[in-house]
Amino acid sequence: MVILADDLGTGDIPGYWGTNQVPMPNVDDLIQKGVVFTDAHSTPLCAPSRYVLLSGNYQHRGRKYSGTFHFNYEGSQFHPEQKSIADVLREEGQYHTAMIGKWHLGAQVPTRDGVIMEKGDEVDLSRILRDERHDWSKQLSGGPGDIGFDYSYITSEGIHQPPFAFIRNGYLDMDLSAVKFWDKGEYEMPKGTSKIKEEGDGVSTWDSSAYNQILVEETKSFLDHHADTRPGDPFFTYVSLGSVHIPHSPPNTYMDGITPINGTQPSSHMDLISEIDMIVGSLTQELKDRQLLEDTIILFTSDNGGLPKGKSKSPYNSNGPELRGKKRDIYEGGHRVPFILRWDNGGIPAGEKSSQLIGLNDVFATLCDLVGIAKPDGQGMDSMSFTPSLFNEDSSNSRQYLGVWTYFYNNGRLRQQSIRKDNYKLVFNYNTRGRSGKEAEYTLSSLGNARLRLFDLDADISERTNIYDGNSSALVDEMFAELQTIGPCFDDKFEFSINKNGKVKIKTCDWFVRRTAKRCTAFPEGRKHCRFTCESGNNECKRNE
Repeated sequence: MVILADDLGTGDIPGYWGTNQVPMPNVDDLIQKGVVFTDAHSTPLCAPSRYVLLSGNYQHRGRKYSGTFHFNYEGSQFHPEQKSIADVLREEGQYHTAMIGKWHLGAQVPTRDGVIMEKGDEVDLSRILRDERHDWSKQLSGGPGDIGFDYSYITSEGIHQPPFAFIRNGYLDMDLSAVKFWDKGEYEMPKGTSKIKEEGDGVSTWDSSAYNQILVEETKSFLDHHADTRPGDPFFTYVSLGSVHIPHSPPNTYMDGITPINGTQPSSHMDLISEIDMIVGSLTQELKDRQLLEDTIILFTSDNGGLPKGKSKSPYNSNGPELRGKKRDIYEGGHRVPFILRWDNGGIPAGEKSSQLIGLNDVFATLCDLVGIAKPDGQGMDSMSFTPSLFNEDSSNSRQYLGVWTYFYNNGRLRQQSIRKDNYKLVFNYNTRGRSGKEAEYTLSSLGNARLRLFDLDADISERTNIYDGNSSALVDEMFAELQTIGPCFDDKFEFSINKNGKVKIKTCDWFVRRTAKRCTAFPEGRKHCRFTCESGNNECKRNE
């Protein structure tokens, strides 16, 4: 069971800084019975992190480097040949799989027969349910069901953008006659005050304050369904919460109708943190009631760093007292996230901390490793198992480097990138104005120290002191070369095989350059090996125009 919080920082919960201000007894219980990873990383933004978590790939291996956020006319962030961890668990381990909550990976809106969308057409989210070109009696293309989930109950955007409606197993879970256009504002609903941040279409009963508790009920329903239909099979449940993303709209009470939530803490943000703890407790109790708890791997984490004080309106730093930055930033506060893993019968030591460097992309390989499934060739390509760190074993073969990238939200162009090696972090300010150009041609000799920053996180976790003086060093040379190798904009020249008309051919990326669109589509190997060529899309790499 993977529980993914939204915009929750390491300073929001216990186990990290000793400064958390919201009592979280259920998360404390996870900590006491599991392993806390203190150097775990997402991307700095929610949509790409969800792709990274499920695919085991860096974000730029997906359809859009900066992530696919909304329903559209093209598809999800996953390329057709890419498998999610749900795919692999279902195919190789006969897992019963479910995805419940915030999706945020895009999907193709169903259109009426005969309607042809032009390239570049964008969905008007505000009227997505009333658009006459859309046919909501049809199934979404590119939703959870297309990447290995047997069961799903999702919203596209969580609580903060339309459509304000749930989609069950790919179909809109509402009567279209009940569509309501929600204006920005606050609305008194049965569970509490529902808030609309961005106007648009939704179901007339939409209640943002009820969102997380709805997910708990749906998870319970799935577990019941699993017990009734496939009691002998294992299950994989991905529960993606709406908290603590804005607009903060805590419910008045918890699911029992008695335990108060709204107004119990100094801010609505903190009220929701309290509810998250109750949700963790409820989900854990559901497993316990079904005698599944001891045999279930529980992973609790977040999609990016925490909110700034201006948005959280809480009297503390959501990323702890020492981390620089926040959600969206290349600095540690943007992507260092809570990460707790518990498995009672798995032999994992309880109540320990690990400083092993890991990324959300490593969940793919680790889950495969823990349940005895071989990671398929060509899948989870940027995923490395951190199993040795869980069992206090030799971790010399664990992750050595980890890259992080930030993009301009308005145009998807690369903004900053960083790479970790041991305690060192190299930051490269790629293109501060977001213009396209020959960014991939940068070399160390052309950069000097104008765009590079080097930090020693052991001595300076707050990233205040740049120790790079502009002169080349073996360490900087190594890190910069690795960053270019793993990053989104590079030109591979090594040879690899493709299967063409039943015969194995040896090709390089130059073969794909000559007929990019046709060959990259026909031969998935192009996407696996030639990111500069086959996956440039409409992003910052423009070599093939």
